[in-house]
Amino acid sequence: MNGIVLGKSEPLEAMPLLYELSESFVMKEIGGSLEQWYYTNGNAFEPTRHDYPLTLVPDLVLTDPETKKLYRPTLEVLWKKDDAVISNTTDSDSQAYVKLSDGSLKVKEDRRPDQGPALLYAEISWADPVTGDRNKKKWHGELVTHSKSDTIYDIRIISPNNQTWNPLSGESSKKTFKAQVKTGDIDMSGSVKWFWYWLNGNTPAPIETHPAYVSGKNGDTLVLDADYTASLRFYAMVAADTSKTAPDQPGKAWCQLDWKLPKTRASGWSPNGNIRLPNEKYKQFDLHVIAGKGDLSDTIMKERIACRWMKQKAGAADVEVAWGHSIVKDVSDISLTNEYGLRPDIYLMGPLEKVIDDVTGEVVTDDVTGEVVFGRQL
Repeated sequence: MNGIVLGKSEPLEAMPLLYELSESFVMKEIGGSLEQWYYTNGNAFEPTRHDYPLTLVPDLVLTDPETKKLYRPTLEVLWKKDDAVISNTTDSDSQAYVKLSDGSLKVKEDRRPDQGPALLYAEISWADPVTGDRNKKKWHGELVTHSKSDTIYDIRIISPNNQTWNPLSGESSKKTFKAQVKTGDIDMSGSVKWFWYWLNGNTPAPIETHPAYVSGKNGDTLVLDADYTASLRFYAMVAADTSKTAPDQPGKAWCQLDWKLPKTRASGWSPNGNIRLPNEKYKQFDLHVIAGKGDLSDTIMKERIACRWMKQKAGAADVEVAWGHSIVKDVSDISLTNEYGLRPDIYLMGPLEKVIDDVTGEVVTDDVTGEVVFGRQL
């Protein structure tokens, strides 16, 4: 070849298609509220953060829109109060703000109304689990104190106010929250009217409007079904006048209900062995899942787990083979040699949600009973 070499080109690098992760962020208020009341008659706070601290917990969940995989990245949080950086990590009576090791902030300050609101600011940063890029999010809130001269109605949750449920445990999903209200040393729980609200975004809504509601909307004992929500923040209030249709007392008692998942490990196995016999055309592969310290039962696995089988090869992109807890495939299709591997990827089915018609966009109801139809999604 007698042509003139003009230059050598660089080889092209195939770039993978990366989908931007969607973000779901909430600042959880654990054990208290940003809102506080000061009773001038008794010179007392409700709630008193000195005895019942408020903990602000940043909670970020990232979702891959293609694979539906969830990520909870490690968060780095810079906290400020009124533009002053909060660096204290020592939890003592003399410290009104404590930065905890997990990035959350414990607030123990009781502020009188004449002090005005305190502005809290958080800058949250994390590394993108796919690209490694650093991302940031800002949050701010105000500690606000109102003044009131009436009798103090002290509302408390006397059951655990932060409860969790493991959807892979097989245990009952019904959770009970018990509240109490006192004026001084007198228990007034049976003499008031109760109201429970959940947060729909940042907007309070009556608890009976949430699918997880079971019973107790106007009593001191609320029952919820955790199978209908992976995370729910809600609170109790009271009316001293039982004829009222809304609370007439300012105090709130906060609660939190969350799913808590154990560590899981999935593996695949073949009932007739992993060796391919000379005349074997088809082979069955079954899913085995360890959740926590024990094997996941077939019943729970079928109800809660979706499985996608992937064929993997060194230096090549993974290829989807099939979905299911047990699959039968042509052996030649998956080529069981040392060169290939078959991997089960598992996905947790979400809480029960209203089924929406893909065509009309309306909520699906039963043709006979007219009741709303609920189903699970990945």
